[in-house]
Amino acid sequence: MLLGDGAGNYATTTAPSVVGSWFAVGDLNGDGHADALGSGNGFASAVLGDGSGSFEPEHLYSCPGGRPLLGDVYGDGNLDAVVASGVGAFFVFRGGDSPVDVGPFTLDAQPRIFPNPARGPVTIELRMVHAGEISGRILDVAGRVVAILPGGPAAAGTRRWLWDGRRETGDGVAAGVYWVELRMPDRTVTGRMVRAR
Repeated sequence: MLLGDGAGNYATTTAPSVVGSWFAVGDLNGDGHADALGSGNGFASAVLGDGSGSFEPEHLYSCPGGRPLLGDVYGDGNLDAVVASGVGAFFVFRGGDSPVDVGPFTLDAQPRIFPNPARGPVTIELRMVHAGEISGRILDVAGRVVAILPGGPAAAGTRRWLWDGRRETGDGVAAGVYWVELRMPDRTVTGRMVRAR
């Protein structure tokens, strides 16, 4: 790691090595000083700077992935890091006093619906990065509401619903294509499902 003095001069530092092929720099622990995050080779590592060119010992995390991206994922004012794993999951490192690996999250563009096609009950899953309000409904191909899924506050993690294939009136639905619509304050996701005879 090289430190610049603002005049085009650089000096080496005694920073611990940062594992990886991809790197990002930002204030991960909120102390006003630049920190470095690297990822690759099955790991992500962070070194926290103190503003004088010195760094704390490396924090090492198991994380198969690529380029780290920095942003306020949790909306709490702290800079967080996200590393895509290449298998449909993201590893999120929560910023703050000391960065914490909060584990893999699958941020599906659609909810997971299984079995699909189905004759009987269907399980609907959505992985939520943070807690928040959620509401859901089942729609027919004309956009009419067929069923309402239980909503309300939801914790971070996987949220599951079981739909029995019935309308709000209690009648079974006909075979055909239906849509699952899940609404959160920051996004709406949809998924297609098929009801078989």
